[in-house]
Amino acid sequence: MEIYEKVQANNERTSYRTLQADDKAHKGGSYNAGVRGKYLQEALKIAIDYNISIYNSLFLAQAGNLKAELITSDKRQRDAAGEIGLEAVYIK
Repeated sequence: MEIYEKVQANNERTSYRTLQADDKAHKGGSYNAGVRGKYLQEALKIAIDYNISIYNSLFLAQAGNLKAELITSDKRQRDAAGEIGLEAVYIK
């Protein structure tokens, strides 16, 4: 299993490095490994392309794959959704 760790470099750019993880170490974790694995590559690309968090980009990747409307209170997430062609409802 691969996990990506965000690495800040001089506060100018964000890069990601790949970490190898043992599946057994993550069994009690707070994420669903199946969903994470299914959407992580796409979410990572969205996060980098639109400068949003991997957390927010996972919702975009999942909404896109499910052809679902995204409901968010995050303006940057809403804007990224529009740029990649997803329908998004913004709630203040």
